[in-house]
This record gives sequence, structure tokens and C-alpha cells, in this order.
Amino acid sequence: MKSAFVSHLNTNFVPSDEEIEVIQADIALRSQELADLDERIRELSAQRDEIHSYIEAHKALISHPRRMPPDIVREIFLACMPTHRNAVMSTQEAPLVLCRICSAWRHIALATPSLWASLHIPLDFVLLNPQARMPAVARWFQLSGACPVSLTVLGEGLRYVKGDPLGISAFLKLLAASSARWRSVKLADLSDAVALGLADINTPILRSFSASSTVQVLRRLGFLRTPSLYDATFEVDNGSDSSLEDEVLGMPLLWDQLAHLTFKVTSPGGLSLRTVLDLLSRCRQLISFQSMITYVNDDDDRWANVKALSVPFLESLVILEPCNLEPRAFGRFLELVSMPKLSLLHLATQPSSTAADCYFLAALGTKSAPRIEDLAITMRSFIKDSLLKVLASLPSLKRLLVSNTVFSVEEETENSAPTDPEYLLALLTPGPATVCPMLQELTLKDCGSIAKEVLVSFVQNRADFSAEFSRLQIVFQESQTDELSLDEILSFQERGVEVSLHYLYETARTVQATAWAGLPTST
Repeated sequence: MKSAFVSHLNTNFVPSDEEIEVIQADIALRSQELADLDERIRELSAQRDEIHSYIEAHKALISHPRRMPPDIVREIFLACMPTHRNAVMSTQEAPLVLCRICSAWRHIALATPSLWASLHIPLDFVLLNPQARMPAVARWFQLSGACPVSLTVLGEGLRYVKGDPLGISAFLKLLAASSARWRSVKLADLSDAVALGLADINTPILRSFSASSTVQVLRRLGFLRTPSLYDATFEVDNGSDSSLEDEVLGMPLLWDQLAHLTFKVTSPGGLSLRTVLDLLSRCRQLISFQSMITYVNDDDDRWANVKALSVPFLESLVILEPCNLEPRAFGRFLELVSMPKLSLLHLATQPSSTAADCYFLAALGTKSAPRIEDLAITMRSFIKDSLLKVLASLPSLKRLLVSNTVFSVEEETENSAPTDPEYLLALLTPGPATVCPMLQELTLKDCGSIAKEVLVSFVQNRADFSAEFSRLQIVFQESQTDELSLDEILSFQERGVEVSLHYLYETARTVQATAWAGLPTST
């Protein structure tokens, strides 16, 4: 019903007392109508919610996840597992989070042993509440069934615990009970107590082992004699112990069974070159070897008694930094060791400013190691002539990383002119006699300034010479005054060459195309 006062709405009209009574009666009537509509809306909303719940519940009955076969669910679960580390006992990550979705999926997760075949154990954390956490670890191992186990034990701080106040022995018995299924094991900051508890366990299928401790502690691990051990990594902290080398050679390993061996020494120094030669002579099946190497006097009489040897399967040789190895000493090493399959060589040597010291890699392109594809060197170990000779001897080189490109020599002679990044780029720029014709990637670290025209010439000529060259990465020590523009970097990318320019402590300048917009973005 239309109000008699509609024409007066939104005006300055002032109703009389009688008109006010009429308006109030009309408001009361309309308020009741509004209340009735609100109640009707509530009833309809409740009906809607009931129907919606009914529909959703029935949709769940026919949902794809509910109908997925258990074997498909298992594959999805396995894809959720971490790939670069072992699983942790956290309800925020797989596999535990997979048990919190629904009862059916929890049953599948608990019945899939491969989900529980890896575990990271912070030993201190477990032993802070052993009554609750040790049974959880035992249950984890039980769920892994007969699967080979990948295990990480972090024992930080326990090296200094005396006696057994925290129940270490009970925990070690728990670990030892699963040792027959150990496939990959890492023991970080291994204490003497832990080493004693695990010394004589049975590890018949152990393939990969890594540990950090002193050599004296590592020598207690008798289970390392297992014939199945394929990959061994040791991070040794022996302070100033002069017996390090004898201790290393006395470790309980079947050397001739190893394919991958790494020795990292956290205290100053490293293994001597003679010890490395002894290790290589014992490990004739090695595919990769990494170690820090300490100083060797080039005039040392011990060289006279060293016999030449061959490591026929060695593909990767990495000399870790810090390294105080003399270039000529490594040259002697190359003369003595034949590595016919070597394809990756990373090394750092002391600076040298004489031609006699710098030709130490000349043997790389000969019978010593003719197949180098991946090379990392320090520029400070070369003069111009020696660098040219070395790179010219590596026709199969695909990836080159050069660090410490800033070289300073107080007195420079014609025959011992130090190398610099511009000389290196000019050397690698294709010409009548192209050096490293198969080069695909070049990385320069700690680099001094490079003229823009040198960079442009190198990239353009490399791209014209071979479509295989795909990446140039440079880490400058400071910002350049003459930089490549964004358009120039984009033009290189269009030709298939990714150019990344970094400055120390700054974000890299590189160009990438986004999959969503198809437009290049600078980062």
C-alpha cells in the first residue's frame, strides 16, 4: 500500500501531530512486514545450507580422490617426499602430514614402507625427551618394513658428554637394530660415544657414508669395511695433529671398492700430495675424488720414490679450497698420474708469476687427462703464455670457471705478463685458430673491470661460431662504469646466450622470459 506522504519525502515538510500518529502507525506495520521477511530469509538460508551440505556430501562420495586406486595415491605420496634431504619428524611435512588428511589416506601412508625409508634425527633433540621420542623413532623404522634406509644423525654437542646420562646407549641400540638395512648414512659431528656404540654393527648393503669428526673417532667405525660401500665422505677436524695422514691411511675401508671419495679438512692444512697419491694407488676403482691438499716442496726427495700410477675410471677430480698447493707440485702430480677418463677438474693453487711454474697443466691435453670437459681454475696461477698453452690443449672443454681473475705482480716481465679477464675473453673469442671450440659455459668470479666492447665482441663471435655456447656469467668486484644495456642483454638472449652480470653483495642482472606474460623481466 502506497503511503499518503510519499510526495513529502526528502522535502522540508513538517507533519502535524495527527499526521505523526498516522506515520508511526504506518512504520509499525511496515516493521512487522520486514520482520516477517527476515524470518522467511532465515528459513530459506537454513534450507539452502541444508541442501548445499547434502550436495557437497554426496559430491564427496563420487570425488576423484576417493575413487583413486591406492597404488596411485602411493605414487602421489612418494612425490611429496623431500628429494635433497631425508624426511624429518614434523607434522608439517611428508610423510607425517599425509597421515592427517583422512583415515583412508592415513592407512595408505602407514602401509607404504618406502615413505618411511628416510629419516633425519637430531640426536640432542631426541635425547631431551627420550621417553616419547625414542619410541617414535622405533615406530618410524618399523613402518619402513624391509626397505633400505637413508639416515642422517646430527650429534651436535654430544662429543663432550661423559658417561651415559641421556640414554645414548639405548638410542644407539635402537639405531643398530636397523643397521642391516642402512643404505645411505650421514653421521654429523660424530662423538666418541656414538662411534663406540656403532663400531661393530652389521651393514651389509651400505652404499653411501658420510661423517664429520676426528680421524681417531672415525677409525673406530669397523663397519666401514663392508664390501658394499661405494661412496665415502669424511669431514675431518684434527687441529694441528701431525699424524693426520697416517691416521687417514689407517682407516677401516676397503679402498679398492670405493668409487667416490671425499676428504674435507676443517683445520688448517689438508692431505699432502703424497698421501693423495697413496690413496689413488689404493682406490683404482675411483670415479670421483675430492680433497684439500696441503703444501708440498717441489724439491722434496720423496718425489724420487713415487711411482707412476693409473686411475683408469676417474672422471672427476676436485681440489677443495683453501689450498696452498704449488703449481709445479701439481704439475709433478699430473706427470705421475694417468687419468684417461677425467672430464671434470676443479683446482686452486698458489699464485705464480714465472713461466716455469705456470706450465703445470700442460699434461691435461695429453695422455694424463685428454677428455676434460669441465675445468675450474684460479687465474692467479697463470701467466699469459701458460694459459694459452693450457686452454689450447683442451679441445673438448665445455664448461670453464675462472676465479680470482684480478692478478697483481709487482715486477712484470715480457715472459711473465699476468693474465687478466680481458685477455682471457680475447683468448676465447673465435678466430683463425679457435681455442676451446666446444665451449658452452664461461663463468668469471671476483672479476675486475672489462671493457664493454670486449664483452660484446666475445658473446657475438661465440654465438656466431657455435650455437652450443649458451651462458656467460661474470661476478665483478665492483660496479662497472661501462655496462651492457638491457637491450644488449636481451639481444644476446634472443641468440640463445644467457648473460648474467653480478656485483659482489648485489643482486644479479640477468634477463628471463616469464611463462605467463611472455615478456622479458629484469631481475
